[in-house]
Amino acid sequence: MATTKKSLPELVREAIDRGAHTAEEVHKAILHAPLDALEQVECLKEPVREVRRVEDVTIGTMYDLVRKVNHEVTKLAEEMLPPMLPATPRAKPKARRAARAAAH
Repeated sequence: MATTKKSLPELVREAIDRGAHTAEEVHKAILHAPLDALEQVECLKEPVREVRRVEDVTIGTMYDLVRKVNHEVTKLAEEMLPPMLPATPRAKPKARRAARAAAH
């Protein structure tokens, strides 16, 4: 299986996108809770559906904007930041202590 190395800006973008998606879902759940109750009243069913539709569009538009800004910032960061150097493996603490003791 081939793995692709991602840049730091890409990793940050993905994390922010996931966070925005989660926040959007929580936001919708909180706003829909009272609507679920109101929708049980027959004469309110249609108006509540319209309110729900407007809320969904509004919330979706807001979080789409967050994601769009996030993607634009990622592009800018990739242009401005140097590529990350490959990580060097770190020695285990015991190995570092032994290496220091041997050097003295």
